[in-house]
Amino acid sequence: MNISAEQSGIIEATLKAYVSNPEPHLVKFDQPLNMRKLAAQLNILPVVLNMGGVIAIRADGEIFSFTWDEPYRLQSERDVRIRNLVFFQAARKFPELQPLVPSRPVGARDCESCNGTGTVVGLRDELANDVVCYCGGLGWLI
Repeated sequence: MNISAEQSGIIEATLKAYVSNPEPHLVKFDQPLNMRKLAAQLNILPVVLNMGGVIAIRADGEIFSFTWDEPYRLQSERDVRIRNLVFFQAARKFPELQPLVPSRPVGARDCESCNGTGTVVGLRDELANDVVCYCGGLGWLI
């Protein structure tokens, strides 16, 4: 996804606000990681944090992931589904990133996991907001 200079500036400002928050964002596994400090060092905005690790966005719109065991070993994410998931989830966490949410392209199909709703079918209400659907919450797949 190509992003505009304006969108890049919004990501950069969001990252700066995230990093400058005085409250540490600790993620505890074997050894706690301070996500704000790591985000500053790597110049990436963490968006998805799960069992496998972190998926983050850089100011130029590139998406990277890393595992909890190797936080400095960034892997570029090229999968369109993962990239769309990250942009949608970024807008949920940081509303100012709403312009990054991709529009549904012609030919996209409804996600079978959520029947096009963006929420996994059959989850209790308390889980529905925490479990991210395969489509990332968009309700569609390419």
